[in-house]
Amino acid sequence: MLTPTLQSRELNGRSRQKGVVLLITLIMLVAMTLAAIALMRSVDTTNLVSGNLAFQQSSLNAADTGTETAIAYLYNNVPNLQCDGSTPTNPCANGYKSYHQPLLEPPTANTTWESYWTAMVGGPGVVSLTTLPTGYSGAFVIEAMCGSPQQVNCTIATSTTTTTTPQGQDIGSTSRDFSSSTQTSNLHYYRITTRVVGPRNSVSYVQAMIAL
Repeated sequence: MLTPTLQSRELNGRSRQKGVVLLITLIMLVAMTLAAIALMRSVDTTNLVSGNLAFQQSSLNAADTGTETAIAYLYNNVPNLQCDGSTPTNPCANGYKSYHQPLLEPPTANTTWESYWTAMVGGPGVVSLTTLPTGYSGAFVIEAMCGSPQQVNCTIATSTTTTTTPQGQDIGSTSRDFSSSTQTSNLHYYRITTRVVGPRNSVSYVQAMIAL
C-alpha cells in the first residue's frame, strides 16, 4: 500500500520542476527578444544619424558653389553697383542689397535663419543656383555692409605699413636704419549668404565676408 503513494509524489515533483524550467525559459526568451529589438532600433538610429550628417555635409559642400558664384559676380560688377535699394528710381539688381539691417540678421532673440532668408527673398530677392548636383537646390544673396542704402559712402579705410632696409646698408653692422611707409586703401565689404536644400530636407546656410 505504501509503494503507489511514493511513486505518485515523485511524479508530482518532476512535473513541478518541468513547469518552473519552462517559465524561466519563456522569461529568457522574452528578454532576448526585447534586447534584439532594442539593438535593431539602435542600429537604425545610428544609420539615420550618420545619413543625416552625410547629407548635411553634402549641402555645405554644395553651398560653396553659391559663394564662389557670388564672388565672381562681385568681381565683374563692383564698378556698376552704385545703386540705391531704398528708392524705385535706382533699384539694385536681383540678389544684391546695398545696405544691411542688423535687427533683421540672425542670430538675435526674435530672428531665425528662416525668417532672415524670407526677408531677403521678399526684399532684394535671391539668385538661384543652376549648377548644383541633382537633388539639391539653392540660392544666394549679397549684402553691402553699409548702414545706409548709399553703397558708395560706406568704404572702410585700411592702412598697411611696410618696413624696408635702406639700400647699401651693411648687413654685418650692429646698428641699422629702417624706413617705413604707410599705404591707405578704401575697401568695400560684402556679405554673401547661401542657402542650400538637399536630400531629406537637409538645409544649410553659409555666410562669407569679403573685401574688394
